[in-house]
Amino acid sequence: MSRSLHIAIADDEELMRMYLEETLPDLGHTVVLSARDGAELVERVHQARPDLVITDIRMPRLNGMQAAVAISEKMQVPFLFITGFSLEDYPPRPSLVCTYLRKPVNRHGLREGIHLAMVQSRQRWGG
Repeated sequence: MSRSLHIAIADDEELMRMYLEETLPDLGHTVVLSARDGAELVERVHQARPDLVITDIRMPRLNGMQAAVAISEKMQVPFLFITGFSLEDYPPRPSLVCTYLRKPVNRHGLREGIHLAMVQSRQRWGG
């Protein structure tokens, strides 16, 4: 992926947020929002206007999947879901443009996940 993206992130684990905040700029992207849970992500995402949202699925208050559904009702943005749990617990939602990445996350997987999410968004919405 050669295009620099504005990325919103959400994870209740501080170490994961710090990893993403450090790694995404190294991959050429800008973190425009860093949220501690899905509720904070939903509250702040519209102002940040990201090209992509990277979110953990299991978080307090509002999980990442619930946040994605709420966000997608108001804006077109692809999601990269990160989870340490079985993906069988989180079946794909046809209404969302999304891809999944299993924890632990590394640079290569993150780069590939971002690429896949953006390819899917172009296929769905063009651009």
